[in-house]
Amino acid sequence: MDFLDPKKERLNRIVLYVSYALVALAIATASVVLLSVTDGYCVDDTGEVDKCGFVFVSTQPSGATITVDGKARKQQTNTKLNFRSGTYAIRLGREGYRDWERQVTVLGGDVQRFDYPFLFPKTLTQSSLATFNSATTLGYVTQSPDRRWVLVSEGALPEKVHVYDLGNSLKPVATNITIPSGIVSASEAAHTWSALEWADDNHSVLLQHGFTTSGAVSQEYILLNRQTVASSRNLTRDLSLTPTDRLSLFDKKFNQYYAYNTDTKVLRTQSLGGDPPLVLQLEQVLAYKTYADDTILYATTTPPSGKIVAGQVSIVLQQGNQTRVIRQLSAPAQTYVLDVARYARDWYVVVGADTQKGVYVYKNPLQQPLATATALPVPTRFLKLSQPNYAAFSATSQYIAVENGQNFAVYDVERNQGYSFVAPEPLDQPQVHARWMDGDRLLYVSGGKLVVFDYDGLNRQSLQSALPAWPVAFSPDFRSMLTVQPTSSGMSIANVSLRAQ
Repeated sequence: MDFLDPKKERLNRIVLYVSYALVALAIATASVVLLSVTDGYCVDDTGEVDKCGFVFVSTQPSGATITVDGKARKQQTNTKLNFRSGTYAIRLGREGYRDWERQVTVLGGDVQRFDYPFLFPKTLTQSSLATFNSATTLGYVTQSPDRRWVLVSEGALPEKVHVYDLGNSLKPVATNITIPSGIVSASEAAHTWSALEWADDNHSVLLQHGFTTSGAVSQEYILLNRQTVASSRNLTRDLSLTPTDRLSLFDKKFNQYYAYNTDTKVLRTQSLGGDPPLVLQLEQVLAYKTYADDTILYATTTPPSGKIVAGQVSIVLQQGNQTRVIRQLSAPAQTYVLDVARYARDWYVVVGADTQKGVYVYKNPLQQPLATATALPVPTRFLKLSQPNYAAFSATSQYIAVENGQNFAVYDVERNQGYSFVAPEPLDQPQVHARWMDGDRLLYVSGGKLVVFDYDGLNRQSLQSALPAWPVAFSPDFRSMLTVQPTSSGMSIANVSLRAQ
């Protein structure tokens, strides 16, 4: 018996203690590794521990494979990846879909999210919803803010409007409505139509109608209610607008408006009868952009101080009872690039003109302390772009796209990062700028094809045929899109599936 032999008993005791020590060491090592990974550290194949970064990747649709530097990962989207500091080539793919890829630079302690990758099918299938012969022209194609409703008018039949319900993206429901007689003025020549903007009720849309009477070209504003057509109104008559008045919605309300007179340069507010009167009136307004019910960004030769300087234009931000000059431009411009939006409780203001070499971006300019009464706020960013003529926030307001033709500058307000790129495909006329598809992608028509790309110019996709005169409409779930396409005998409205079959 070993326990009666002192030597063997001592040897057994040594082996037992060594085993205890090894187990304790293994537990301690595992604990250190586990705590390190939990605390943002990675362990490589050699056991070396280093500070790592987390990268979250998602796709629409989900379930895409993940390849990093050419090596497949076990995880599929949507998931979290751990990386040591470095630059990695990530590719996301799914059977039947085009790949999405980009390089990602990770630093220790980083947390990055790529929630926006959209996988487009390799083969697009579609169904025709309506066809028109070559003699038919479309007046406008416009989509409601909730993306459920699309209205299409025929130019020769201004009272007839096709309504498409995209609530079921696979099978849109088509109906027709007719604007009551007497609301739309008769025309001696072809009618012209444009849809300006929707009210936030998703029922009412502001239309501009051009017509000819007694040889003279005139225009009028029509408020079309797609749900209760009988309540549609001729706003030019109801608001007693002059031929030089230009109308836009106040705070996206169907019964409140901004009226801008192109002759007098006066911007005022008006309401339909029975509503509280709006009393705003600004003088010598050259251009303006509004947000909600209390924010106006405008260019004027008459600043709030009343001190007019020859050849100088002031860019003014008015918000509630606060008014401040944001910037002063040394010469008038043909196009002022103005926009304002809110992101994560912060206000962002874009200021520029087509005479400049870029645009300025301000963050919370009304909250900046100024050293003197005449001092101006300091911009957060300057986006360099020669002769900019357009700027717009994405649907989420995270990105600001500034454009001049094929030249783009984009600013990510969340990451404080800018991107500049030249699109290889020219825009087909009559387009003058790209549009945001959603919160992360831009699109336009080039060479008769719809081109879509990420905010930074990457992952460019050439999709379905489309006519550039009419916008593409995406269903609320982005599972399909409505396009106006050319045919051998005219044009058609098609519903294109964005899911692989």
